[in-house]
Amino acid sequence: MKKENDENLSEILAQFLDADQASSAAAAIAAGEQIFVANPAPKPSSAVLADIRRQMTATSTKHRRMRYFTRRIAAAAVILLVLGIGAAMLQRHGTQLASDSFWQETLENSLDAQLTQLDQAEIDTPVITLEVNGNDMSAINDIADELNEIEETFWEG
Repeated sequence: MKKENDENLSEILAQFLDADQASSAAAAIAAGEQIFVANPAPKPSSAVLADIRRQMTATSTKHRRMRYFTRRIAAAAVILLVLGIGAAMLQRHGTQLASDSFWQETLENSLDAQLTQLDQAEIDTPVITLEVNGNDMSAINDIADELNEIEETFWEG
């Protein structure tokens, strides 16, 4: 592999330099590599590595906290801005922010939507009308008895 790298380096240098300059540059690079091989970098002690890890953890924790608070402050600012705009609109336009016809149309559309969602059975349920003449409570007592009977039989299944 080393021989292939040296050949590739020579080819690349030959494209940019003449033959003598390319060979001297290749020799200088090879000499520099030999110096690196002969003098490896010292490995840091475990105490230095632990200190670096501690500093990186402290820094990343600090950045995380700042990001957390920055996002919360931005959200609070947006909320205050929206509330401020709403308050300004209320002062300018009073309590009527839209025309009455808008609200009437919205109410009608809402009611129409709700009515279309009801089942036909719910709409067609019979309505009991009651007419009480004077102090005649017998009709009311009869209906109360019927409701009690329905309630008792309902739970029996």
